[in-house]
Amino acid sequence: MDFSWLDRSYLIDWILVVVWYSLSNIFIYVPVFERDIPPQDAAIGHTHRPNQVNGAMLHLLSDGIPIAVVLIMALTRRSLIELHHGLLAFFSSTSLQRLVVGFLKNRVGRLRPDFLDRCQWNGRYCTGDTSLIRDGRRSFPSGHSSAAFAGMAFLFFYFADKTDCFRKRPQFAPRSWRSSVLLRVSITISPLFLSTWIAVTRLEDYRHHKEDVIVGSLIGTLSSWLMYRVYFQDPFSTSREPAGEPRAVYTSAWSQHGQDEFMELNQLEEQVRLQDSTADTRV
Repeated sequence: MDFSWLDRSYLIDWILVVVWYSLSNIFIYVPVFERDIPPQDAAIGHTHRPNQVNGAMLHLLSDGIPIAVVLIMALTRRSLIELHHGLLAFFSSTSLQRLVVGFLKNRVGRLRPDFLDRCQWNGRYCTGDTSLIRDGRRSFPSGHSSAAFAGMAFLFFYFADKTDCFRKRPQFAPRSWRSSVLLRVSITISPLFLSTWIAVTRLEDYRHHKEDVIVGSLIGTLSSWLMYRVYFQDPFSTSREPAGEPRAVYTSAWSQHGQDEFMELNQLEEQVRLQDSTADTRV
C-alpha cells in the first residue's frame, strides 16, 4: 500500500474531531434558555407522540450507511487513503454539525410544537416530566434533520465525485452502462430522499416547526460540504482535477501530480512577473 500521503498533521485533525464531538455532548447538560410559556399558543399545543425515527434508527441510517459505503469503496479500490479520508471527512462533518446544533438549541430555547403536552400546565407552572420539558425547549434547529443531511449530503457529494456525473468530461467509456448520465445522477441524488424523509417525519411527529427543519437541514448540508472539500476534489469542478480522488492535504504528502501542478503554477507566475518587469523597463 502507498503511504506517501500520510502526515502527522492528520493526527491533529482526528483529535479535533474528537474534541468537537465531545463538546457537542456537553450541551446536553448545559442549562437551556427558558422562554416564557404562552399557554394559549396553538403552535405549541400539539399532542406528544412517539418518534417515527428514534435516536438509534437515526444513527443507523445517517451514520451507518455512509460508513458502510466508504468501507466498501475503500475495499473495492484497495485504497487506504480512500478509507482514511472518507471516514475523516464524514466524522468531521457530523461532529461539526452536532456542535453547531447543540449550541443553538441551548441558546435559542425555542419551544417544540408539543411543548404544552409535555409541560402539563396547571395555570402557573409545568407539572410534567422534567427531562421531557427540558427537551421540549430545544426545538431550534432540528438535530434529526441536521444529522440526516450531514450523512446523506456527504453521500451525495461522495457519489457525485465517484460517478463524475456533474462534470463536463465524464471518465467512463462511451456505450458502457456506467456512461449513462441519468443513471449516475439517480445514484447520486438517492441519499437525499432518505434525509428528506427523516426531516419530514419531524414535522409529522410535531417535534419541530418548519423553520427548525429547514435550518437544521442547511447546517447538516453545509457542514458536509465544508468537510468534504477539505479532503476530496470538488465534484462540480470543470478543471483538470482528477475525479473521485482524495486530496493529499498536507505539503509533505503531495502526490507527484500535485507537485507537477504546483511547479507549473510557479513557472506561470514567474513568466508573468518577468513580462511585467520587462514592460515596466520599456516604459
